[in-house]
Amino acid sequence: APEKAILITGTPGIGKTTIVIAAAKTCEYEPLEINASRSMRSHDDVQKLRDSCMAAVSFTSIVKYETPRKTCVILDEVDGSDPHAQRKILEWIKDEKRKVPILMTANEIPVIFKKSSENVQIHRCLPLNPKIIYENLKKYTEMPFSDFQLLVKECQHDVRRIMNRLQYGKSDTFKTAPLSGDRIKDLFSHQKMFYGKSPTYWDL
Repeated sequence: APEKAILITGTPGIGKTTIVIAAAKTCEYEPLEINASRSMRSHDDVQKLRDSCMAAVSFTSIVKYETPRKTCVILDEVDGSDPHAQRKILEWIKDEKRKVPILMTANEIPVIFKKSSENVQIHRCLPLNPKIIYENLKKYTEMPFSDFQLLVKECQHDVRRIMNRLQYGKSDTFKTAPLSGDRIKDLFSHQKMFYGKSPTYWDL
């Protein structure tokens, strides 16, 4: 059986992508990072990526390193990809001829991966304790810990927003799209919220 894919899930800004890239590099893989929410919109998108990863070692790795590194595919924000693409990704994960490891990140676990525990190993990434964040960032700020705790709460433990607030005094508000329960309607709503239009509909 092919190796399981690994899905790291958790709230935005807590370091999921950093973790998977660091894990790939620590294991001496060459990470191929793909923003799945933008690039995986159809079966064809997944098939093109799959075709480009037929070999375990890429040409770029052969040129770049004295000892070529194997490729590791990282599908970032996979929960924002199209459901049709997610089915094709799962098909690729199950393929016994697959030669590259697949790591994924998601804010929410797509149902199709949640139901495929035999093929996808899911790890929930919990928000860091405010004390741990403070100990790592206190050299950049004179803010007392009591105020920092309030800042962490306001930023919903999103380290990127915390850094913005410490550096610039403000941060963007995290966007949320209300869910109706209709998967197609919610998909369009999500795309309008984050992209200003619905690429699934208008780019047909």
